[in-house]
Amino acid sequence: MRYVRIHIHKNNKIRVIAIISVIFLVLLSSSYYIMNRINSDAINYKLTNEQKTNIKSNVNDSNNTTKINQVHKYNYYIVQLGYFKVKQNAEIFSKTLKMQGIRNAIIENNGYTVISLIENNKIYVTNEEKHLRNSKLSFIIKSVEFSTNNELLIEINNFISKQIDVLNNRINSEQLSIENKMLKIKKHNSQSIDKLLTDFKMSINEFDKNLSLKKYEECLNNLANEIYIVKELDGIISQLK
Repeated sequence: MRYVRIHIHKNNKIRVIAIISVIFLVLLSSSYYIMNRINSDAINYKLTNEQKTNIKSNVNDSNNTTKINQVHKYNYYIVQLGYFKVKQNAEIFSKTLKMQGIRNAIIENNGYTVISLIENNKIYVTNEEKHLRNSKLSFIIKSVEFSTNNELLIEINNFISKQIDVLNNRINSEQLSIENKMLKIKKHNSQSIDKLLTDFKMSINEFDKNLSLKKYEECLNNLANEIYIVKELDGIISQLK
C-alpha cells in the first residue's frame, strides 16, 4: 500500500510538472506574439506618420505651385459717353453732361473720350446703364481685360481695384493711403518698364491728392491713365517671356 501511495504521488508530481510546463510554454508563446504585435504596430505607426508627412508635404508643394502659377483675371468696364477729335468739342459736351447731373471726365488718348464710370464689377455698371437710359443718353461700354500670373501686374491690378472701390465709396480712403505706402514697385532691367512704373506711381499719388480734394473727374482720369499703363506693361512683359 505504501508503494502504491508513493507511485500515485510520483504520477501526480509528473502531471503537475507537465501542466506547469505547458502553461509556461503558452505564456511564453503569448508574450512572444504580443511583443511582435507591439513592434509591428510601432513600425506601422511610424510608417503611417512618415507617409502622412510626405502626403502633407506633397500637398503643400502642390498648393505653393498652384499659387505661383495661378492666373489672375481682371476686367475693367469703362462707360463711354462720347468721343471727339477736337478737345474743345469734348469740353462742351462734358459741361453739358455736368449740367444734367452726370459726372464725367475727359480722357486724352488718341483723341478725347468722355467717360462717366470705371468699374470692375458688372453689377455697378448695370446701375449706371439704367441711370444713363433714364437720362436719355447714348453710351457704349468698353471692356479692358487682363489675365496674368506676373506678380508685378497682379500687385498693380489689385491696387487699381482698391482705387475703384474707394472712388465708389466701398472702402475707406485711409485704407488706400496705407496700401499706397506699402506698395513696393521694384526696378526692372527694362527701361521701358521702369518708365511706365514711374508714371504709374505718379498717377496713384495724383489720385490720392484729387481724392482728398473730392475731385471725382480727375480721379477718373487717373484711373483711366493707370489702366492704359497696365495695358502697355502687360504687352511688354508678355514679349519678354
